[in-house]
Amino acid sequence: MAPVTIVLCGEALRGDDGVGPAVAASLPASVTGTATVRLVPGLEPADLLDLPPNVAVIVVDAVSGIAPGDLVVLPLEELTTVALPARVLSSHRLPIDEVVGLASLLGRPPRGTFLGMGASRFAPGTGLSQPLLDALPRLLLLIESELVRLSAHPEVAR
Repeated sequence: MAPVTIVLCGEALRGDDGVGPAVAASLPASVTGTATVRLVPGLEPADLLDLPPNVAVIVVDAVSGIAPGDLVVLPLEELTTVALPARVLSSHRLPIDEVVGLASLLGRPPRGTFLGMGASRFAPGTGLSQPLLDALPRLLLLIESELVRLSAHPEVAR
């Protein structure tokens, strides 16, 4: 069984950007007992570069450009080569395709999956919108299935 790290991005009190912390609070023991789970405000190159070479990664973050609660599933390896249907929002961080590209340029191309959840509210002091609360169980199931898949076959991105 190959090791997997789950990187959950977001800030709990910034509206739908709080999807990462919401997932962290809801992960079942079957996930937390199998994978390393990291909660970060936003994905940084170091989050990928610091992983051991044999670790697959699942990155979860809020995105704009798709309906709130909709999900985007992409292999990390493709983030720098495909037109993204959605965009990870952050006013102070690099876009995820640039983070993955930078990690690749620095010699550590990440293996794994990006799971983005459509979001619409990013106002400070607010929690998740109802569409994201409704979609959270689907995202949790998707994380579990990706964890199983990557644990069994880490060399296969998608």
